Amino acid sequence: MRMGPAALLAACLGLGVAPPAAGAPSFQERLDEVRRLQERLRWAESDSLAAMVAAEAERAAPPDTTAWARALAFRGRSFWGRKLYGDSTAIRLLQRSVALQSRARPDTAFLASTVHILGRVMGEMGDPDSGLALLHQARRLREAKLGPRDTLVADSWFVIAQAEEKRRGWHAALEAIDRAYEIRRAYHGETYPEIGFVLAERGAVLASLDRFDESRGSFERSLDVYSRTLGPDAYELQYALQGLAGLENRLGDTAGSVERLERALQVIRGRFPEDDLRVLQARGNLAIRLLDLGDHAGARHQLEIVTPGFARRYGPGNVYTERARNLLGRSCAAAGDTAAAFRHLEEGRRALEPPKVATRLLLADNLRWTAELLAGRGELAEARRATERALAMVREATGGAPEFDGPVLHLLATLQARLGDARGLDSTRHRFTELLGAPG
Repeated sequence: MRMGPAALLAACLGLGVAPPAAGAPSFQERLDEVRRLQERLRWAESDSLAAMVAAEAERAAPPDTTAWARALAFRGRSFWGRKLYGDSTAIRLLQRSVALQSRARPDTAFLASTVHILGRVMGEMGDPDSGLALLHQARRLREAKLGPRDTLVADSWFVIAQAEEKRRGWHAALEAIDRAYEIRRAYHGETYPEIGFVLAERGAVLASLDRFDESRGSFERSLDVYSRTLGPDAYELQYALQGLAGLENRLGDTAGSVERLERALQVIRGRFPEDDLRVLQARGNLAIRLLDLGDHAGARHQLEIVTPGFARRYGPGNVYTERARNLLGRSCAAAGDTAAAFRHLEEGRRALEPPKVATRLLLADNLRWTAELLAGRGELAEARRATERALAMVREATGGAPEFDGPVLHLLATLQARLGDARGLDSTRHRFTELLGAPG
């Protein structure tokens, strides 16, 4: 009879390491339970059990390298599942697992899976080039094991496309997504839910290439596939609905974009409870668009649900929690409630200090919006100090990308003008000129 997770954890305590005590679950049985916990998104429990297995497998005489490597891989996945992108532990665990697997006679499929998740973590941790190289390595392992037309290879191409999108490699992303689409279509035909997922991602890439008509067509085909295969209220419709919302916003139809996001939230809530990550993310997306529309009260209402929801799930300092808290502060400020805005931004700033690689831009945003509030109540010198710190963080994180530098430089120039700092203002104008590539 299969033991539950609590019984397994209890059974692990005090076990001998080589071999396990009579009647105790084996390494493989416990790793199977780790996998089942992760399938149910019970990441913390899975990490505790995997850590015990890893320690015992390492101390066994001789060490059980296979169990040790698999346990480390599962631990790395648990960090990924909890969105702990600011913690480099996941990378160390996954790299150690890959090294152990490579030394032994590896299970190629499991090794490919471990390399694949390591690539995704590296990308989220601010090393997109290394992450992309690892994703391609995982794809090649899968192709060697399963052949180039297997659906797991399609999954690799799909994630590679997403990684290229983060690097703004739109043409490479489109090539990768088209490879994923062709494999899926050959395997399943046109009317299969996974086709809808790929078409929605393809629509997003085409929109980034300013191929708007093709983008809309891809999104609408995705909606059609999902509606025909899963029904008119299927949760999966949200992929295309959110993509269409982004497209319509880019084309200036903010109200239409809000309607799409409200519909997306409706279908997501039809599948999942209110505290589910997907519901919280959909509310957050809607809040951002409501801010764009000028509905600050509506945005604040959504974010007052989202921020504590993320805080309960991930804790303070997490990317999800602090992005939502920043937006909540911004929505309060836009609605004229500066006391609440200061309170939320101060809470966020405390959680984000000291700066971490994965959250530097969030701290920079927090400082910029705080500076705007300080300027609004006449504390110009303090506002300038916050803005200068925000600018330094943005440049460190992005290398001076115009879309990130520009808003902070504009605020800094405004503050310098109000302070009568002619020399500083001249320097900032010069930096603007360099940023825009204009002649000096």
